[in-house]
Amino acid sequence: MRKIICVLFLLVGVSYLGTEIGLSPKWTLDLSANYNGWTFSENKKWKHWLAQPEARYWLCERFNGHFVGAHLLGGQYNWGGIKMPFGLWKDLENYRYEGWYAGAGLVYGYQWLLGKRWSLEAALGVGYVRAAYDRFGKAGVDPELFAMFENPLRGLDPSDPDYETKAANRRYLYPDIDQYNAMFSKFAPQTTINANVTGGTKRLSYFVNVGYTYQGGHLKTEPASKLGYDPSMRMNRWSFRSNLDYKVTESLKASLNLGTYIETVGMPGYTMAGFGTPEVMAGAMFWYASMMLPVTPGPLTLPDHGTGIPG
Repeated sequence: MRKIICVLFLLVGVSYLGTEIGLSPKWTLDLSANYNGWTFSENKKWKHWLAQPEARYWLCERFNGHFVGAHLLGGQYNWGGIKMPFGLWKDLENYRYEGWYAGAGLVYGYQWLLGKRWSLEAALGVGYVRAAYDRFGKAGVDPELFAMFENPLRGLDPSDPDYETKAANRRYLYPDIDQYNAMFSKFAPQTTINANVTGGTKRLSYFVNVGYTYQGGHLKTEPASKLGYDPSMRMNRWSFRSNLDYKVTESLKASLNLGTYIETVGMPGYTMAGFGTPEVMAGAMFWYASMMLPVTPGPLTLPDHGTGIPG
């Protein structure tokens, strides 16, 4: 077995790690990955990760000469606020794209042995990649307004006797809030518990299952202790299943299968808010989270929230 490992740091700031492992006299497995985690000033992002396993068949011997292969790839990306050279991808300067990609492809290549520990490889490939993304940006918003959010104290004179009051007002009117993270959690809890009992005799066998499942939601809400009710998205389910088999003769068996569940589901009152279905409500929240400025009036379901300006 032979391994080839390389680590490169390219001029664009991408780290790359790859290894190729011999599986048999003519088969190898190439594993490669790259990562870029850069976030620059003014929230400019050039972040991604990618993993690509590739199976190779060597026409002569492994790690030498001609080979053909097939690979899969997948990863995630978060790009935005970047001015690309030669006018490429102009939207990246004013928008941020966040999403995932996955694909597959075929490759033909040739490897030259240069020495005991060195080799040179050339390859030509073709494949298909599917990508999905959400776009976030400044479309249709006054640049002056964005400047106020980037620096709420812009234009204020520190020597002004009312500076502290004006500064407090500005910080209140132009808060630094990520609307998406304010409304949605990155993770949702899930709990599953199953208990099984099985047994029987030569003629009779039985199976009994009792299960419990809890699924939480990604929507952040005020606690029930404040509101007097629980507005969160959640599901509690108790399930029961039993199988009873009786061997009447060597060629005849009788079975009785029973199953049921009890379920409670909770969610915000989407109909009262003017949304026809929970899906429409969730879609509208995702859309507003990507388009709204970082301003929030506070939880409107509570008194004395979202009204008044300090100072």
